[in-house]
Amino acid sequence: MKLVLDLAYAPIVAVVKDDKVIKKIESKSEHSSDAVMKDIDDLFKSCNITLDDIDTICVNIGPGSFTGLRVAIAIAKAFNILHDKKFQVFSTFDYIESEKTKVFSAFSNYVYIKDSNDMDCVQIDSLKEGKYITAEESTFEKLKALNLDVEKRNKLDYAKIIEGKTWVSSSELRPLYLRKSQAEIMREQNLKNAK
Repeated sequence: MKLVLDLAYAPIVAVVKDDKVIKKIESKSEHSSDAVMKDIDDLFKSCNITLDDIDTICVNIGPGSFTGLRVAIAIAKAFNILHDKKFQVFSTFDYIESEKTKVFSAFSNYVYIKDSNDMDCVQIDSLKEGKYITAEESTFEKLKALNLDVEKRNKLDYAKIIEGKTWVSSSELRPLYLRKSQAEIMREQNLKNAK
């Protein structure tokens, strides 16, 4: 049985068994570890399982919320300390199967993009002609407003997203950041100004 921790956007936890999503809880709360742990507890109770029944923890490593990504990875590593678990990682870009450039909201007027070769975080109005795809209504509307060729698809279910993902060690559980954090930006500015 697999536990999915997807905190890249809205906190979502799910249980996957035999390539089927048994139960999914999408929280309206923040990415705090307390709230997510309560969601996991509720998920386990509703599925009548315990952490002992979970053999693999699947984590969305990003891109997405800095806090959400770190909380998901911290919870996965903590579970590994308590019980030896296997890990699989997936990306927000795995929400959709497509050869088109995938686009997901980032912050402010920025979006995360991935084409067949590269990933980046760019201002949405810098996108040029091309074929884009998203799973988000708001991003779809913004791209349409820019007169870009965009398609909206539903996100794949977690069983499909994690299908065929290879296992990684707990030391390989690292967030996929496509932009610097505000703290990194401020640190660089402070160092630059100090010279």
